[in-house]
Amino acid sequence: MIALAVSLACGLAVIWLFRHLPLMDLPEYLLAAQTMVAAKTGDTRYTEFFAIELPTQPFATTYFWFTSALSPVLDADKATRLYLTIAVVGVIPAFAYWLRKVEPGWEVQALPATILMYGFFFQVGLLPFLFAMPFFFLALGVSIAITQAPRRRAILLTAWLSVLLLLVYFSHILPFGILLFVMGLQVMLWTGRRRVLFLFVAALPALLHLAWFLANNRVVNVSSFDWSYDFPLFHFTSVLLSFNLLYDPSSGVWRYQAETLVAWAIVLCAFVLAWRTGFRISPRLGAVCPIMVILWIGTPTQVAEGIFISFHFTYPLGFFLLAAAPSGWARKRLTLALVVAACLLAGGGELWRMAGFQAEGAELERAIDSIPEAQRLQPVITDLESDWFDNSAYLHAATWYNFRKGGTNPYSVAHIRHFPLKYRKHPFPKVPGEWHHSAFDYEIHGRGTDYFLVRTRDQRIIDQLASNVPFQGRFDRWLVFGPNPHP
Repeated sequence: MIALAVSLACGLAVIWLFRHLPLMDLPEYLLAAQTMVAAKTGDTRYTEFFAIELPTQPFATTYFWFTSALSPVLDADKATRLYLTIAVVGVIPAFAYWLRKVEPGWEVQALPATILMYGFFFQVGLLPFLFAMPFFFLALGVSIAITQAPRRRAILLTAWLSVLLLLVYFSHILPFGILLFVMGLQVMLWTGRRRVLFLFVAALPALLHLAWFLANNRVVNVSSFDWSYDFPLFHFTSVLLSFNLLYDPSSGVWRYQAETLVAWAIVLCAFVLAWRTGFRISPRLGAVCPIMVILWIGTPTQVAEGIFISFHFTYPLGFFLLAAAPSGWARKRLTLALVVAACLLAGGGELWRMAGFQAEGAELERAIDSIPEAQRLQPVITDLESDWFDNSAYLHAATWYNFRKGGTNPYSVAHIRHFPLKYRKHPFPKVPGEWHHSAFDYEIHGRGTDYFLVRTRDQRIIDQLASNVPFQGRFDRWLVFGPNPHP
């Protein structure tokens, strides 16, 4: 219990102790939350370029409800950190609760699961997806409790399950679909279909809303469907994403954090030692894994333009794989010490990286501070990586400016069909593309821009901007050019 408490404390410290967080998509959510508040207060720095309404769709709705409800007492940054805390740290006790319901005594597997807090989904900053996961495991546990409780208590638990399902559904539709599937597995494998009607009643509110949403929104205005199966290496290695090991097909390299990789190797050694000393996996928990693996392999990579689904299976699959591992490691001093050391290594490594990242984050903030408010800012960033995190941490760097000072940039998620933030006006007639900044040419792409936020080693881009736009300043590896004399 002490080791678990320390590991969870490390997770809390990662989220709350540091001013600058390197999560790639985080500024996009913060900008949307800030715009929602600005729409109430009339802050034109945000509302001049963006429009947003309180959504009721099965994606990120809980985030906007959460930050909007707390806006009178917490700013967008603190409310988002609280949301992230529930998402990242809250999944561990929820996972332990489900384990206790399925296989009493197996909840010790929640300790190595703390290493999952620092995986790919956290690094990228998929906030609504992560927020769904604590309620995902709570719902699985409650669905089992319904089959075991007296009838009157089962009715109360059904109402509670309905709330949990709605929280998952309004956070992210894909965990909701996976949750219904796993609930069905539990019914077939463990509960003998007892009180299956209660489970259906609990799911009914979310399913009715989904039917209404699909009937009225034409699947979030997606223009066409393309059920494609990407079976090269990325699809088969995506199961490693939860363990913070990523194969990048664009560059053909593996991306990882060394200490996290070592931590998982230590945990694996502890599991192997436990297996060899006679401890076996739980038949119940072990039955889920192969079914989930088959589902993951058979799931299309993409179902529509920009909507990817296969890799979302890998985060819950990481928990299921840990659940199915031998639990006897906790009964031996050596294997227990190995797992505790692995958890402390992963948590300490994350804290060390976050501490190192603060200097980089401060330089970006200084660059942002040099730019006036509410400008049309175009990023030209060919160097996306941090020295501390290998996750394209600066892909949305310009959106940090928009969150803090208003204005707009051409690469915010306001162009994504299923995101509730939308461009009110888009002043950039032509830009090279978010992943193609190396193709930047001032004569072609400079129109509609007031300031340029630059992070590149490409001297051609620097010389071209320097010969056309006043140089504002250098902030470590960040360069700011502007105001643009020919906007």
